[in-house]
Amino acid sequence: MNTIISIYGLIINEVIIKAVVLSVMCLVITTVHSYTYKYLLNKAFIFTSLMLGPLVLAVTTVIATNLYLSLGMIGALSIVRYRTPVKSQYELALFFSFICLGIISGVNFKLSISVFLLLTVIPFVYE
Repeated sequence: MNTIISIYGLIINEVIIKAVVLSVMCLVITTVHSYTYKYLLNKAFIFTSLMLGPLVLAVTTVIATNLYLSLGMIGALSIVRYRTPVKSQYELALFFSFICLGIISGVNFKLSISVFLLLTVIPFVYE
């Protein structure tokens, strides 16, 4: 019984650490992209960038072993596209990048760091 509790504690601690790092990564992406698009620095978008990645990480951690929940997640992502009012296609792309970063973090955290670096370099390459 003690081993089950210690394994559960290890998993929870790892997910919490990943969520905090992921939240910071999404905030950095928002800050870097706001140099080109100033309207991204509004309060609502900053809070969205802080919350969306870790929430998706939590969902992917829960549905990782269940096919039916995974299919439900696909349906939920399609609802986000059609029900979320966005200002531009760029803002929608940033929302999806946060969602994808959360999913990638749940599967392969090292790969999520590579995607994070790519997303932070894009505005500088564009300029």
